[in-house]
Amino acid sequence: MEKLGIRFYSTMGWSDGSKTALLMAIKYQSVINKTVVWGASAYCKPENIRALVATRNIKVWNPKVRECFERVYGNELQEMWEKLVDHYKVNVDDICRNTAKMIRSPTFILHGDCDPLVDLEHPKYLMSQISDAKLFRFAEGSHNIHQEFAKQFNQLVQDFILNYE
Repeated sequence: MEKLGIRFYSTMGWSDGSKTALLMAIKYQSVINKTVVWGASAYCKPENIRALVATRNIKVWNPKVRECFERVYGNELQEMWEKLVDHYKVNVDDICRNTAKMIRSPTFILHGDCDPLVDLEHPKYLMSQISDAKLFRFAEGSHNIHQEFAKQFNQLVQDFILNYE
């Protein structure tokens, strides 16, 4: 962003991308305006890994979800997903359990209550650690709330980015 001449910016991230957004909010506090995350985990627990392993074969995914990913990744999706799952089986990581409290940017956490990969424990933990955090829960939402509830999701995020002080 520095090379682009952008001094201040907001970050957004979903799932693994939420880890990046949170870590950037910790590391680059002086330039991050706001942070938006969904499908976010602060740490990995064995049951999170088991849930991920259960999705290793993309044929068991909801066809609508799989099709969205296949449009982006094509025939490489299965192999790429297997590599991701295998990585997590070996590298159970502690993403920001001990450093989330360092986040100073206003942070919007969105969560689907039916998310099979990220338990409500994670957004609650982030809420307890980040001093300026706001949580919105989609009661019927899964891991991909940005696709399931696109219009509402986009409006909520836009309102947060443009209007939240």
